[in-house]
Parts: sequence; structure tokens; C-alpha cells
Amino acid sequence: QMIEPSSMIDGIQVVGTVKAIDDVMISPEEGGIVKEWRKKKGDRVNKGDVILLLKDEVIKASYDAADAQYKMAQLNVDKQRSVFDQQGISELQFKNLMYGRDAAKANADLMKARWERTRLRSPITGVVDNTIPSAGEMAPPGLPVARVVNIQTIKVQAEIPELHSGTIHVGTQSTVTFDAIPSENLNGKVTFVGSTVSAANRTMQIEILLPFLGFP
Repeated sequence: QMIEPSSMIDGIQVVGTVKAIDDVMISPEEGGIVKEWRKKKGDRVNKGDVILLLKDEVIKASYDAADAQYKMAQLNVDKQRSVFDQQGISELQFKNLMYGRDAAKANADLMKARWERTRLRSPITGVVDNTIPSAGEMAPPGLPVARVVNIQTIKVQAEIPELHSGTIHVGTQSTVTFDAIPSENLNGKVTFVGSTVSAANRTMQIEILLPFLGFP
């Protein structure tokens, strides 16, 4: 029998978990009553898009008042500048006006920041995967109210035995198959290799990035 050479693939087989490249839980920095959902479940959003509005009547009124005080303080500084140049008021009096103006501006900026926090924006481009409170319900500060995921690229996380830690590195070619679609193979590269070995099972974590092709 004729013996013919053939190619041999040197590789290891491991089981991994598929995750979205970006998966973000959005929480309000300040609590409030949900006024309106600008985006619903399944809607695509771009980075910076407003997803949720909280009731802002009180904070908006406080910002308008602080902004008006700042504009008045700025007007006083502008009007008194010429008087100070003509030595009609002392340097202490003029500096007092300027510091008052600066304090009013800082307060207006603070109230504007608080007002902006009533408009929750998406930090990433992706799809709204979940929304929790309904309109009229309370959204407590620090608790998640929406989830946005980016599945344009998917991430496969797996663990390799310590024995192979020296052979797998960033850039290593990989082939990924899915139980739900065994006939499809996706090619990717290792983009992350952990630097420590788990004491529990003597494995290292790796990550592989793949383009999402719309499989179920």
C-alpha cells in the first residue's frame, strides 16, 4: 500500500461560552419617576441616544433659577467693570462681584448636570435588550433600568488547560462551532490570553472574537 503524506492539524478542543462584545446595564445616577421610554425593547440605538426620560420639572426649574442668577451676576460684573476702571469702586468690591459670578456659574453648571442626568443615554451602539420600570414607576439611583447589547461582534470565552498555556497566544487561529448549528464553522483569532492560572481547575481564560452572522 502506497503511503502518501497528508497535513496534520495540531490543536486542542475546548468548550466556551458565547457573549456579546458589549453588554451594558444602565442605571440612573439620580433617582426619579419614569416619564417616558424613548427606546423600546428591540430598538437599535447609537452611542449617546436618549433611552429614558425621568420627570425633571423640579430639577429643570432649579436649573433655570440658577442660570438666571448667573446671568444677573455676569451682568453686574460687566456693568461695574468700567466703574472699577474709573476707580469708582475698590478692587475688593469688584473681586467680590467676580467671585459671586463664578459661584453662580458653578451652581448653574451643577444644576445643569443634575438635569442632564434625568435623560439616560446609551453608552454604546447596540440593541435595547431589556427595560425594567414602566412609565410612572420609580427608578432608584444605582439600580439597573435598561440593558443594551452590541452583537455586531460576538465574544467566545473559554478555558484552556495549564499544559497548553505556552502554545496559545494572542493571534492564534481558531475554529468555532456551535451546538445549535453544527454544520457552520467560524474562523477567528484569539484576542486575549489570561496571565494567571485558576487554582480551582488549573486553567487559563482566553477570548476569541467573531463576526455575528445572524444565527439564532
